[in-house]
Order: sequence, then structure tokens, then C-alpha cells
Amino acid sequence: MKVILGGLAQDAASNVLALLQGAGFSAEEADSVAEVESIVRHGEFDLIVLCAPQGAVDMTQTIRAIRGTRTKAPILVMISSPVFATAAVLGAGADDVMQLSVARTELAARCRALVRRSHGMCNQMLSVGPLTLDLDNRDATIDGRHVNLTGREFAVLEILAMRRNRAVRKDAIVSGIYALEGDEPDAKIIDVFICKVRRKLARAGAPNLITTVWGVGYRLQDPSLVEEGMGVPPRSTAAMAEHPALLAGGMRVSA
Repeated sequence: MKVILGGLAQDAASNVLALLQGAGFSAEEADSVAEVESIVRHGEFDLIVLCAPQGAVDMTQTIRAIRGTRTKAPILVMISSPVFATAAVLGAGADDVMQLSVARTELAARCRALVRRSHGMCNQMLSVGPLTLDLDNRDATIDGRHVNLTGREFAVLEILAMRRNRAVRKDAIVSGIYALEGDEPDAKIIDVFICKVRRKLARAGAPNLITTVWGVGYRLQDPSLVEEGMGVPPRSTAAMAEHPALLAGGMRVSA
């Protein structure tokens, strides 16, 4: 899960970044709240965290500008002022407002809850066929049997599961598991992660959950949809152009 932070003072930013990274998020910090709009316009994020400047009582213009990029990522506004236009900010498109002094555990829990709800999930358990992911405890099982995954292997599976039954581009997966500070590897690294995850899922009894969408990336397919004839993936980019709803990550395909 990928997060962009903006407007936090240096000490607070370091603490929040460490907290979110420890909770399984790939977090990036913008230099300012204004820069967040530009970064969001050119990238995809699961959560946007903004800090209201000291003494600010209203951020509606900022929120509207970010929503103007058409991002659907939830926006969490962190405030220090006891007098703040909370209702106006929520009305402008923010999803939650909370004090900077909130407990670390509550901040992590709220961030996870916002991301879950944005993907239509009511709790931390995400199931796709025999696979169940516990997003809070970073645990994966197949029909109740534990699957031993590394942190990044779990992150890859999490990204696919939250976009289940849709094709996800390799570069979108890379961006989702590496913080954007110049350390992103080539998208081909995802092929390695997918190979390892597939092997572990197969050993646990689920060999065919992840399918390759040629020319695009990968998809975590709900087996029940395949059985019903609803999930057979197109195998070319030309075919994908006829099924735009199957694409995740904003890719546009022309025949």
C-alpha cells in the first residue's frame, strides 16, 4: 500500500514515515502540501496524508485541488489547531481529520481502515478463493494453512488481492512496494517476486491463483469467477482494449 505525506514538520514526518513503513506501507514524503498535488497527478497512491500548517483553520482549496487530479485515494488531514474547519474539509473531499498528537497505534489503524474502505473492505481480512490475507498482521493462509511470505512477497500479493480480478501493471506493483526516492528497481523484479509467490501458493494447495496478462502484468483471479466463465483473461493488449475495466493502474491501451 502506497502513501504520500505532505506538510509535516521534519521530526513529525520522520516519525510518521517510520510508523507507516513499519505497518507495511510504502511511504513517500513530499516537500510541501502543494507538491502533493503534482505528485498525485503523475502517480498512484492508496492514501494521502496531509498536515495542516501551524495555525491553519481551513484547507478546502488544497483538498479540492488534489481531488481535481481525479485521484480516488482517501485523504487524511492531520491538524494541530483546536479550531479547524473540519466539516468544510470533509465536504471538500477529505476522508478523515485527526489531531497530530494521536497515538501511533491509532494513526496506523486509521490509515489501514481508510485504505480498506476505499477498496470496499469492511475489515482487515481479505479473501480471494482459498487465499485469505490478514492485512493488519501481514499474514497469508490457504484454506487455513499458513503461507510463509517475506515482507515484499506479501506486499505484492496484497496489491494484487486488493485489485482482484483486474490486471495490474508491473510498474504499478513496483511503485506500490518501493518508496519513490530513486531506489525503485526495474519492473522485471516483479517477475521474480511473482515466481516465488506462485511457488509458495502452489505448495500450499493453490497453484493457479495468479495469472499472467501478456503485455500488461499480473492478475489475482477468483477461481469461482473462472468456473462461471467470468474471469477468462484476454491475452493480448489489443484484446485488453476491449475490456478496459480489467486494467488497474490507469493504463490506456490502443489496438
